[in-house]
Amino acid sequence: MSEVNRFEWPGIHLRTLPSNPNRYDYGMIPPEFYEKIKAKLYEAMMKERVPSAKR
Repeated sequence: MSEVNRFEWPGIHLRTLPSNPNRYDYGMIPPEFYEKIKAKLYEAMMKERVPSAKR
């Protein structure tokens, strides 16, 4: 984990699905993977190793 992106939600970064212009979602992240990401991010933030990039 090298950085955290911060942005307004919803914002200009959202794009519709190529197959369906009425949808923006690509699906859910599996819960185990999300927990792993969250733990790594928390660990890096506590060590002050994660810069924040405003998008």
